[in-house]
Amino acid sequence: MVARVAYTKQSNRPSPGSTMASIKALIEMFRPAFSTPTYDNFSYLMLAWIRCESRRCISNLLRAGRFMPGLRMKPDGEPKHFSIFYRFFSRAKWSLDELGHLLALALKARLGQTVYVLVDDTVCRRTGPFVMGAGIHRDPMRSTLTGKRVRKSAFCWGLQFVTLAVWVPVGFMHSGGIAVPLLFRLHRTRKLCPPEAYCSRPQLFAEMLAVLRSWWLEAHFVVVGDNDYVNRTVFSALDDNMEMVGRFKANAALFDAKVEQTPGPGRRRIWGKRLPSLAELAEDPQLPWKEQILYIYGQQLQLWIKTFEAQWKSAGKDRVLTVVITRDPSGRLEDNYYFRSRPGCSGPKVLIPQSLRWSLESCYRDCKQYMGIEEVQNGFAQGDEPADSTIHGPKAPIERRPIASERTVPFGMLCYSFVVLWYLDHGQPLKDIWWARYLAPWYPHKVTISFVDMLQAFHRQMEQEQLWQTRSDDRVYEKQTTQLARHAPPGADGARKAA
Repeated sequence: MVARVAYTKQSNRPSPGSTMASIKALIEMFRPAFSTPTYDNFSYLMLAWIRCESRRCISNLLRAGRFMPGLRMKPDGEPKHFSIFYRFFSRAKWSLDELGHLLALALKARLGQTVYVLVDDTVCRRTGPFVMGAGIHRDPMRSTLTGKRVRKSAFCWGLQFVTLAVWVPVGFMHSGGIAVPLLFRLHRTRKLCPPEAYCSRPQLFAEMLAVLRSWWLEAHFVVVGDNDYVNRTVFSALDDNMEMVGRFKANAALFDAKVEQTPGPGRRRIWGKRLPSLAELAEDPQLPWKEQILYIYGQQLQLWIKTFEAQWKSAGKDRVLTVVITRDPSGRLEDNYYFRSRPGCSGPKVLIPQSLRWSLESCYRDCKQYMGIEEVQNGFAQGDEPADSTIHGPKAPIERRPIASERTVPFGMLCYSFVVLWYLDHGQPLKDIWWARYLAPWYPHKVTISFVDMLQAFHRQMEQEQLWQTRSDDRVYEKQTTQLARHAPPGADGARKAA
């Protein structure tokens, strides 16, 4: 762990003058996606969203203008009317996909030829029947398995988004990398959506995957998803330069990869011999267990694995899968079944990419806790209830496209991606780790960077660039930064200057 942080000392610690106006320069990459007035509104809302410490509603973002003088001004020096910012998400002409494309171009040099594509969905809970695009979705936080391994599902009212992210290798992170969201789609339930506009979550992901492929025609994609995205719809969207890594259900019907043809007339066989169930294969003595030590999830893990090749009808008749069965030697965890849509892979080449999916779950947690994507309050319908509705009670009209709901939550996730991108280019991990240890001396074992550290460094840089000006009577902040500068170790010039 310490070696990883030391490795980034030179490459990720710029000279003291290189971070000056780094935020202003980096946010300029989004200018081609907007007109000039809309870009000014976008840059103000993005910086206010990142710096705001209260609920991320438009009113609080406008109140942040007291600390961001000049960013809300017209060319004549007058402040812009508040209605302009309220209409940014519902009426302004801009594209989320174009913003994701610009972020992808900025990250391209860090990804290499093999790009790990992560997919998952999350629910942002909302209240009120007039929220455009909202529906009843499964609540992953309250759904669980009981003591008898019986699945108990809970549901909530809110907005569900399917997210496509790329995994960026980062040496100073606990897990060795971080998920950066790029593309988003709002999933509406069949009951609360026009029939011609309904798409399932796998269909939405297949659409986003086609968009990503149009950006990188030469890249090799390794798609990592959970059970909901391991199906025929996603496999049919994969081209010859894409692979799929996922998890099998216990009842998956597998076939032998070797197709033995029987003599005589008749149609040639397409599928091989039907294999036993995965649970039976796990107990088969003819397929021995092999001990495997992996470094995943930021720690060393010992497993027993079985590896073999098979075919699965949902993957298509031309794909041979590498199947891996894992068992916990301690007996605490149940057996799990994974695959990769490429023959001849070893166990680590299947299990290590599968473990990267957890970084997207961590991204959702950070976006909800620190970027406030569940705190937004726009997207409410205005007007009377449609007369031809078959659903009784108050509700939002299902025929109208929920533009504000489609944009607002992804905007918060794009703010998360922007903070990560800025830190990868201008962050100073060693200095930030030292600050964290100084503020929390009971935490001496901290050797990696979290998103909270990135966000705090971004806040300090905003103040250094005078994008955010603290109040003159904020004595607590002044006292804290003065102490940090006084107790900084020799050579930590960046810490003194930031203070």
